[in-house]
Amino acid sequence: INAKTQQEAQKTLEEIARRVLSNPVIETFSCTLTEVQN
Repeated sequence: INAKTQQEAQKTLEEIARRVLSNPVIETFSCTLTEVQN
């Protein structure tokens, strides 16, 4: 994989993550997970 492809893949993953995290249920769930980890 060249750097450009890796950058594109990273951007796509971040975009997907952003969409997923905008789901309020999942947002609450990840807050809970973060608190558990701490």
